[in-house]
Amino acid sequence: MPQKEWMNTLDAALSGHLDDKKKAHFFTKILPNIVSDFNSMANGRSDGITISEEYKLDDGSFSVFLYGHVKNNNAVIERCEVEKQ
Repeated sequence: MPQKEWMNTLDAALSGHLDDKKKAHFFTKILPNIVSDFNSMANGRSDGITISEEYKLDDGSFSVFLYGHVKNNNAVIERCEVEKQ
């Protein structure tokens, strides 16, 4: 799934959980850290290795699951899911 698609999926899923202000905070403050951490999982791994991770929000309201693979020592996010706690 190209980046725009998984971001649209994430945006749609969060619309049911967060108001506009909290969603904006998530996309500008929280998501960059999640993506950075997910990308660090690719360091030193071979191309094609599948990676996945769950990220729980500090307030416990929901979890974000990212799924992808390693390409050129970077994580390529293929899809995401959101699960309300």
